[in-house]
Amino acid sequence: MKAACFFLALASLAAAQPVRLSFCDGMTRISREGTPPAAQTHTLHAARGEWEPLQIIVTATPAQLKNLEVAATGIARRDSDVKLPAPQVLRAHYVRVSQSTPMAPLPPGDYPDALVPLDLPAQEIPGDKVVNQPFWVDVFVPYTAEAGAYTGEVRFKFGDGATHTAAYTLKVWDFDLPVVPKLRSSIMTTTRRIAEVHGLAYNGGVPSLTHLGLMNAYYDLLAEHRLSVDQIHGSYPDPVTGKLDEEKVERALRKHLLHRHASTIGLPIWPEWPFADPLGKDREAAMSYVAQWMGLLAKIRCESRGYVIMGDLDEPNDAAAYEQVRRWGEFFNEVEKKHGVRVPLLITEQPAPEKAAWGSLHGLVDIWVPHFSDVWKDVEWAGGVRDIATRREAGDEIWAYAA
Repeated sequence: MKAACFFLALASLAAAQPVRLSFCDGMTRISREGTPPAAQTHTLHAARGEWEPLQIIVTATPAQLKNLEVAATGIARRDSDVKLPAPQVLRAHYVRVSQSTPMAPLPPGDYPDALVPLDLPAQEIPGDKVVNQPFWVDVFVPYTAEAGAYTGEVRFKFGDGATHTAAYTLKVWDFDLPVVPKLRSSIMTTTRRIAEVHGLAYNGGVPSLTHLGLMNAYYDLLAEHRLSVDQIHGSYPDPVTGKLDEEKVERALRKHLLHRHASTIGLPIWPEWPFADPLGKDREAAMSYVAQWMGLLAKIRCESRGYVIMGDLDEPNDAAAYEQVRRWGEFFNEVEKKHGVRVPLLITEQPAPEKAAWGSLHGLVDIWVPHFSDVWKDVEWAGGVRDIATRREAGDEIWAYAA
């Protein structure tokens, strides 16, 4: 009987821990059991047309976090009735890292990863120790917003009826971000991979309405945050004939480029799709298809946003791979010459080959995407050859990537 009473007393003490709210920026990762930030308020700065995040960390016991309700208010301008839309609030989801990579500075444990909508169930947190639960607050400043200081609140209602409010400040700068981002990007996703992740059946044909809805949700999310998916399914040709339904494709391109305002869009083409032998017997048909698709971009005045990215040409790392890039570069150059359209080829490679024997890709690649380390070597290192500057002077684009 004494042991049972002692257990109940401990449980009661754990549940009675005071709840604490604190703030941090969007670049800080909060551990489950570490010391929470000390900040009791937070100030955001953003331009019109910009998304800017903050995090509110609820420090409490797992029991206190159960059935927690979270709601954000509209963001009110001080001394005015003007309100900006309420921000989106997401819950940080933790994943267990059971084994650290070699030389990792951090030990195994739970680390924040996904940002999960609040209408999805929260993950179970075992035990009764006090833990941190961050909430990601995604603030958007409309283009119609007036410059000045605003105040927003996020309200937390706990299972026992207790409520807590976290207030923050938003300072809107008096300028706009460009509607079409200046940052040119290519975030790869595929129809098949989205089906796999969401447990949907897909046989390579026309996706289901549910599947199409999910793909559009991914396109929307990336575009909202000023990033561009590499290709959109609505711009694909007929999977059997390789022919374009121009009305359908133009409608998809208009939505993506003129409504989502994506900065780039990739031509749907692979070495064996939608033509079995585009560099050989199907060359003329393939060139006509490329010209027709790029012509639709020109029709809606978005030809500067089109490009070609092919996973099969990714990171060429020997003489044979370089030769394959050359063959495709010659193909797209021929399309440009014959049909008067722009068809920039993107390759994830630095302008100077790792080995001179592989030969040059100059004049065949239009968008170079070297690794960040190669950018540093070329641009900042004392021994750099400054090939990037030379290619830019020649009219090529330079992007960069990390791996």
